Amino acid sequence: MAEQSDVFLGEEYRYEPMEHVRKVRNSIKTVAKLRIAMRKAHYYTCRQFVSFVSLILFAAHTVNLKPASLFFLLKAYRAVYVTVCNTGGEWDAPLPHISPRVYEHLQRTTSVLATNEYAPIAPVIRVTVEDRDYDWVIYTDSSDRGWGVICQNTHTQEVIALQKEWMDELQCGKYRGPTDEYQAFLFNKKHSAHAEPRAAREVLEYLKEIGRLVAGMRVALVTDHEAIVRAQRKLNGFGGIGRGTDLNLLYEMVYKWFHCEQVLVLFFYLPGPQNPADQLSRVIDSSNCGEIRRVQLDGRQLPTLRNCYCPLLETEGERVSILWG
Repeated sequence: MAEQSDVFLGEEYRYEPMEHVRKVRNSIKTVAKLRIAMRKAHYYTCRQFVSFVSLILFAAHTVNLKPASLFFLLKAYRAVYVTVCNTGGEWDAPLPHISPRVYEHLQRTTSVLATNEYAPIAPVIRVTVEDRDYDWVIYTDSSDRGWGVICQNTHTQEVIALQKEWMDELQCGKYRGPTDEYQAFLFNKKHSAHAEPRAAREVLEYLKEIGRLVAGMRVALVTDHEAIVRAQRKLNGFGGIGRGTDLNLLYEMVYKWFHCEQVLVLFFYLPGPQNPADQLSRVIDSSNCGEIRRVQLDGRQLPTLRNCYCPLLETEGERVSILWG
Protein backbone atom coordinates (compact mmCIF):
# COMPACT_ATOMS: atom_id res chain seq x y z
CA MET A 1 0.00 0.00 0.00
CA ALA A 2 1.11 3.59 -0.68
CA GLU A 3 3.16 5.33 1.99
CA GLN A 4 2.86 8.82 0.47
CA SER A 5 0.23 11.32 1.60
CA ASP A 6 -2.55 11.70 -0.95
CA VAL A 7 -5.90 13.39 -1.49
CA PHE A 8 -8.57 11.41 -3.31
CA LEU A 9 -12.33 11.96 -3.67
CA GLY A 10 -12.59 14.40 -0.80
CA GLU A 11 -10.40 12.40 1.60
CA GLU A 12 -6.78 13.00 2.65
CA TYR A 13 -4.64 9.97 3.50
CA ARG A 14 -1.42 9.87 5.50
CA TYR A 15 0.98 7.14 6.58
CA GLU A 16 2.72 7.30 9.99
CA PRO A 17 5.96 5.31 9.52
CA MET A 18 6.87 5.39 13.22
CA GLU A 19 3.50 3.94 14.23
CA HIS A 20 2.96 1.86 11.06
CA VAL A 21 -0.55 3.28 10.95
CA ARG A 22 -2.50 4.66 8.01
CA LYS A 23 -4.81 7.56 8.79
CA VAL A 24 -7.48 9.50 6.96
CA ARG A 25 -9.33 12.78 7.33
CA ASN A 26 -11.54 14.97 5.17
CA SER A 27 -9.89 17.17 2.56
CA ILE A 28 -9.64 20.93 3.07
CA LYS A 29 -12.27 21.42 0.34
CA THR A 30 -14.74 19.10 2.11
CA VAL A 31 -14.36 20.97 5.41
CA ALA A 32 -14.72 24.32 3.61
CA LYS A 33 -17.97 23.13 2.01
CA LEU A 34 -19.32 22.15 5.45
CA ARG A 35 -18.52 25.58 6.89
CA ILE A 36 -20.07 27.43 3.96
CA ALA A 37 -23.23 25.28 4.09
CA MET A 38 -23.58 25.93 7.82
CA ARG A 39 -23.51 29.68 7.25
CA LYS A 40 -26.68 29.42 5.15
CA ALA A 41 -28.79 28.21 8.07
CA HIS A 42 -31.71 28.77 8.40
CA TYR A 43 -32.20 29.66 4.71
CA TYR A 44 -32.04 26.44 2.69
CA THR A 45 -33.93 25.17 -0.28
CA CYS A 46 -35.05 21.55 0.02
CA ARG A 47 -32.24 20.50 -2.34
CA GLN A 48 -29.59 22.42 -0.37
CA PHE A 49 -30.70 20.92 2.94
CA VAL A 50 -30.60 17.26 1.83
CA SER A 51 -27.29 17.90 0.06
CA PHE A 52 -25.85 19.36 3.27
CA VAL A 53 -26.96 16.35 5.32
CA SER A 54 -25.51 14.02 2.67
CA LEU A 55 -22.17 15.86 2.87
CA ILE A 56 -22.21 15.53 6.67
CA LEU A 57 -22.79 11.77 6.38
CA PHE A 58 -19.89 11.42 3.93
CA ALA A 59 -17.53 13.47 6.10
CA ALA A 60 -18.58 11.66 9.28
CA HIS A 61 -17.95 8.25 7.71
CA THR A 62 -14.42 9.31 6.74
CA VAL A 63 -13.33 10.04 10.33
CA ASN A 64 -15.22 7.18 12.05
CA LEU A 65 -17.88 9.40 13.61
CA LYS A 66 -20.54 7.06 14.96
CA PRO A 67 -23.29 6.90 12.29
CA ALA A 68 -25.97 6.03 14.85
CA SER A 69 -25.38 9.45 16.46
CA LEU A 70 -26.61 11.06 13.21
CA PHE A 71 -29.99 9.32 13.38
CA PHE A 72 -31.88 12.56 14.07
CA LEU A 73 -30.42 14.27 10.99
CA LEU A 74 -31.42 11.27 8.89
CA LYS A 75 -35.00 11.62 10.16
CA ALA A 76 -35.02 15.27 9.09
CA TYR A 77 -33.53 14.29 5.70
CA ARG A 78 -36.23 11.67 5.21
CA ALA A 79 -39.00 14.11 6.22
CA VAL A 80 -37.90 16.64 3.58
CA TYR A 81 -37.51 13.95 0.92
CA VAL A 82 -40.95 12.43 1.60
CA THR A 83 -42.62 15.83 1.71
CA VAL A 84 -41.24 16.87 -1.69
CA CYS A 85 -41.91 13.52 -3.39
CA ASN A 86 -45.38 12.88 -1.95
CA THR A 87 -46.75 16.38 -2.49
CA GLY A 88 -45.20 17.09 -5.86
CA GLY A 89 -43.18 19.93 -4.38
CA GLU A 90 -40.16 21.64 -5.91
CA TRP A 91 -36.65 20.73 -4.77
CA ASP A 92 -35.51 24.32 -5.29
CA ALA A 93 -38.34 25.81 -3.23
CA PRO A 94 -37.33 27.34 0.13
CA LEU A 95 -37.52 24.98 3.09
CA PRO A 96 -40.41 26.45 5.11
CA HIS A 97 -39.09 25.62 8.56
CA ILE A 98 -36.09 24.10 10.36
CA SER A 99 -36.70 23.17 13.97
CA PRO A 100 -34.23 24.46 16.59
CA ARG A 101 -33.31 20.86 17.40
CA VAL A 102 -32.32 20.12 13.80
CA TYR A 103 -30.26 23.31 13.68
CA GLU A 104 -28.56 22.33 16.95
CA HIS A 105 -27.63 18.90 15.52
CA LEU A 106 -26.29 20.51 12.34
CA GLN A 107 -24.19 22.96 14.32
CA ARG A 108 -22.81 20.40 16.75
CA THR A 109 -21.91 17.84 14.09
CA THR A 110 -20.34 20.43 11.79
CA SER A 111 -18.24 21.77 14.68
CA VAL A 112 -16.87 18.29 15.36
CA LEU A 113 -16.07 17.69 11.70
CA ALA A 114 -14.46 21.13 11.30
CA THR A 115 -11.65 20.16 13.71
CA ASN A 116 -10.68 17.67 10.97
CA GLU A 117 -8.36 15.45 12.97
CA TYR A 118 -6.87 12.32 11.41
CA ALA A 119 -8.57 9.03 12.23
CA PRO A 120 -6.86 5.63 11.93
CA ILE A 121 -8.15 3.46 9.09
CA ALA A 122 -9.96 0.59 10.76
CA PRO A 123 -8.62 -2.93 10.28
CA VAL A 124 -10.58 -5.53 8.36
CA ILE A 125 -12.89 -7.50 10.63
CA ARG A 126 -12.29 -11.24 10.47
CA VAL A 127 -15.57 -13.10 10.86
CA THR A 128 -15.71 -16.85 11.41
CA VAL A 129 -18.19 -19.39 12.75
CA GLU A 130 -15.62 -21.05 15.02
CA ASP A 131 -16.38 -20.47 18.70
CA ARG A 132 -12.68 -20.61 19.56
CA ASP A 133 -12.05 -17.45 17.49
CA TYR A 134 -13.97 -15.40 20.07
CA ASP A 135 -13.29 -14.75 23.75
CA TRP A 136 -16.98 -14.73 24.66
CA VAL A 137 -20.03 -16.24 22.98
CA ILE A 138 -23.13 -14.60 24.46
CA TYR A 139 -26.74 -15.73 23.94
CA THR A 140 -29.37 -13.08 24.72
CA ASP A 141 -33.16 -13.04 24.78
CA SER A 142 -35.81 -10.77 26.25
CA SER A 143 -39.52 -10.99 27.02
CA ASP A 144 -42.15 -8.81 28.66
CA ARG A 145 -40.76 -9.98 32.03
CA GLY A 146 -37.12 -9.10 31.49
CA TRP A 147 -34.01 -10.50 29.84
CA GLY A 148 -31.93 -13.63 30.17
CA VAL A 149 -28.36 -14.15 29.01
CA ILE A 150 -25.89 -17.04 28.82
CA CYS A 151 -22.22 -16.05 28.50
CA GLN A 152 -19.63 -18.69 27.61
CA ASN A 153 -15.90 -18.02 27.93
CA THR A 154 -14.45 -20.09 25.09
CA HIS A 155 -10.99 -20.33 26.69
CA THR A 156 -11.95 -21.50 30.19
CA GLN A 157 -15.37 -22.98 29.26
CA GLU A 158 -16.85 -20.96 32.12
CA VAL A 159 -20.58 -20.36 31.68
CA ILE A 160 -22.33 -17.40 33.31
CA ALA A 161 -26.14 -17.15 33.31
CA LEU A 162 -27.65 -13.73 34.04
CA GLN A 163 -31.17 -12.36 34.45
CA LYS A 164 -32.78 -8.98 34.92
CA GLU A 165 -36.43 -8.05 35.42
CA TRP A 166 -37.81 -5.01 33.61
CA MET A 167 -38.69 -2.26 36.05
CA ASP A 168 -39.37 0.60 33.61
CA GLU A 169 -41.58 1.35 30.61
CA LEU A 170 -40.79 -2.02 29.01
CA GLN A 171 -42.65 -3.90 31.71
CA CYS A 172 -46.15 -4.62 30.44
CA GLY A 173 -47.62 -6.89 33.13
CA LYS A 174 -50.74 -4.72 33.35
CA TYR A 175 -51.28 -4.51 29.61
CA ARG A 176 -54.77 -5.64 28.61
CA GLY A 177 -54.86 -5.23 24.83
CA PRO A 178 -54.93 -5.45 21.90
CA THR A 179 -56.74 -8.76 21.56
CA ASP A 180 -56.78 -9.76 17.90
CA GLU A 181 -53.80 -11.69 16.54
CA TYR A 182 -52.53 -9.03 14.09
CA GLN A 183 -52.58 -6.22 16.65
CA ALA A 184 -50.92 -8.46 19.23
CA PHE A 185 -48.14 -9.17 16.72
CA LEU A 186 -47.60 -5.44 16.18
CA PHE A 187 -47.38 -4.85 19.92
CA ASN A 188 -44.88 -7.64 20.50
CA LYS A 189 -42.78 -6.53 17.56
CA LYS A 190 -42.63 -2.98 18.87
CA HIS A 191 -41.67 -4.27 22.30
CA SER A 192 -38.83 -6.39 20.89
CA ALA A 193 -37.44 -3.43 18.98
CA HIS A 194 -36.65 -1.81 22.32
CA ALA A 195 -36.14 -4.79 24.62
CA GLU A 196 -33.73 -6.90 22.56
CA PRO A 197 -31.13 -4.18 21.81
CA ARG A 198 -31.33 -2.92 25.38
CA ALA A 199 -30.71 -6.40 26.76
CA ALA A 200 -27.63 -6.76 24.53
CA ARG A 201 -26.32 -3.35 25.57
CA GLU A 202 -26.85 -3.93 29.28
CA VAL A 203 -25.10 -7.30 29.41
CA LEU A 204 -22.10 -6.00 27.44
CA GLU A 205 -21.82 -3.01 29.77
CA TYR A 206 -22.13 -5.33 32.78
CA LEU A 207 -19.31 -7.63 31.64
CA LYS A 208 -17.14 -4.59 31.02
CA GLU A 209 -17.91 -3.10 34.44
CA ILE A 210 -16.92 -6.29 36.28
CA GLY A 211 -13.68 -6.56 34.31
CA ARG A 212 -14.59 -9.62 32.24
CA LEU A 213 -14.56 -7.73 28.94
CA VAL A 214 -11.30 -5.90 28.22
CA ALA A 215 -9.37 -4.37 25.32
CA GLY A 216 -8.42 -6.78 22.56
CA MET A 217 -11.32 -9.17 23.13
CA ARG A 218 -13.67 -10.49 20.45
CA VAL A 219 -17.31 -11.14 21.31
CA ALA A 220 -19.94 -13.08 19.36
CA LEU A 221 -23.38 -12.03 20.57
CA VAL A 222 -26.21 -14.32 19.47
CA THR A 223 -29.78 -13.01 19.37
CA ASP A 224 -33.12 -14.02 17.87
CA HIS A 225 -33.84 -10.37 16.97
CA GLU A 226 -32.96 -10.18 13.29
CA ALA A 227 -32.85 -6.36 13.10
CA ILE A 228 -29.77 -6.27 15.34
CA VAL A 229 -27.90 -8.69 13.09
CA ARG A 230 -28.96 -7.06 9.81
CA ALA A 231 -27.74 -3.63 10.94
CA GLN A 232 -24.09 -4.65 10.67
CA ARG A 233 -22.02 -3.38 7.80
CA LYS A 234 -19.46 -5.45 5.98
CA LEU A 235 -15.72 -5.42 6.72
CA ASN A 236 -14.99 -2.37 8.89
CA GLY A 237 -17.17 -0.36 11.20
CA PHE A 238 -20.88 -0.76 11.79
CA GLY A 239 -24.01 0.68 10.24
CA GLY A 240 -26.43 0.31 13.09
CA ILE A 241 -28.82 2.99 11.91
CA GLY A 242 -32.48 2.11 12.31
CA ARG A 243 -35.75 3.58 13.51
CA GLY A 244 -35.31 2.22 17.04
CA THR A 245 -33.58 4.40 19.62
CA ASP A 246 -32.25 1.39 21.52
CA LEU A 247 -30.81 -0.19 18.38
CA ASN A 248 -28.95 3.04 17.67
CA LEU A 249 -27.69 3.25 21.26
CA LEU A 250 -26.39 -0.33 21.03
CA TYR A 251 -24.50 0.36 17.82
CA GLU A 252 -23.23 3.70 19.07
CA MET A 253 -21.63 1.83 21.96
CA VAL A 254 -20.09 -1.06 19.99
CA TYR A 255 -18.86 1.35 17.30
CA LYS A 256 -17.04 3.38 19.96
CA TRP A 257 -15.60 0.22 21.54
CA PHE A 258 -14.31 -0.99 18.18
CA HIS A 259 -12.58 2.25 17.20
CA CYS A 260 -11.47 3.53 20.63
CA GLU A 261 -11.10 0.53 22.94
CA GLN A 262 -10.22 -2.38 20.61
CA VAL A 263 -13.22 -4.45 21.69
CA LEU A 264 -14.98 -6.14 18.78
CA VAL A 265 -18.63 -7.22 19.07
CA LEU A 266 -20.18 -9.21 16.21
CA PHE A 267 -23.85 -10.19 16.05
CA PHE A 268 -25.23 -13.58 15.01
CA TYR A 269 -28.83 -14.69 14.48
CA LEU A 270 -30.39 -17.84 15.94
CA PRO A 271 -34.16 -18.54 15.71
CA GLY A 272 -36.07 -18.11 18.98
CA PRO A 273 -36.91 -21.79 19.68
CA GLN A 274 -33.20 -22.68 19.42
CA ASN A 275 -32.02 -19.82 21.64
CA PRO A 276 -30.79 -21.30 24.96
CA ALA A 277 -31.53 -17.99 26.75
CA ASP A 278 -35.23 -18.10 25.84
CA GLN A 279 -36.39 -19.72 29.08
CA LEU A 280 -34.16 -17.50 31.22
CA SER A 281 -35.92 -14.39 29.91
CA ARG A 282 -39.39 -15.72 30.76
CA VAL A 283 -38.98 -17.36 34.16
CA ILE A 284 -37.60 -14.68 36.49
CA ASP A 285 -37.68 -14.71 40.29
CA SER A 286 -40.23 -12.19 41.59
CA SER A 287 -37.62 -10.81 44.01
CA ASN A 288 -35.30 -9.71 41.18
CA CYS A 289 -36.36 -6.03 41.39
CA GLY A 290 -34.49 -4.92 38.31
CA GLU A 291 -31.04 -6.14 39.35
CA ILE A 292 -28.63 -8.10 37.16
CA ARG A 293 -28.23 -11.42 38.97
CA ARG A 294 -26.36 -14.63 38.33
CA VAL A 295 -28.54 -17.74 38.23
CA GLN A 296 -27.77 -21.45 38.30
CA LEU A 297 -27.60 -23.16 34.93
CA ASP A 298 -27.92 -26.93 35.06
CA GLY A 299 -25.80 -28.56 32.36
CA ARG A 300 -27.54 -26.98 29.40
CA GLN A 301 -26.15 -27.87 25.97
CA LEU A 302 -25.25 -24.72 24.07
CA PRO A 303 -25.40 -24.47 20.27
CA THR A 304 -22.31 -23.45 18.33
CA LEU A 305 -21.89 -20.47 16.02
CA ARG A 306 -22.06 -22.92 13.11
CA ASN A 307 -25.80 -23.07 13.82
CA CYS A 308 -26.09 -19.28 13.57
CA TYR A 309 -26.24 -16.71 10.77
CA CYS A 310 -24.10 -13.58 10.34
CA PRO A 311 -24.31 -11.35 7.22
CA LEU A 312 -20.61 -10.48 7.52
CA LEU A 313 -19.41 -13.92 6.48
CA GLU A 314 -16.91 -13.72 3.65
CA THR A 315 -18.60 -15.81 0.96
CA GLU A 316 -22.15 -16.53 -0.09
CA GLY A 317 -21.33 -20.23 0.15
CA GLU A 318 -20.58 -19.92 3.85
CA ARG A 319 -23.90 -18.16 4.41
CA VAL A 320 -25.83 -20.90 2.68
CA SER A 321 -24.05 -23.64 4.61
CA ILE A 322 -24.93 -21.93 7.90
CA LEU A 323 -28.58 -21.44 7.01
CA TRP A 324 -29.26 -24.79 5.42
CA GLY A 325 -26.50 -27.06 6.69
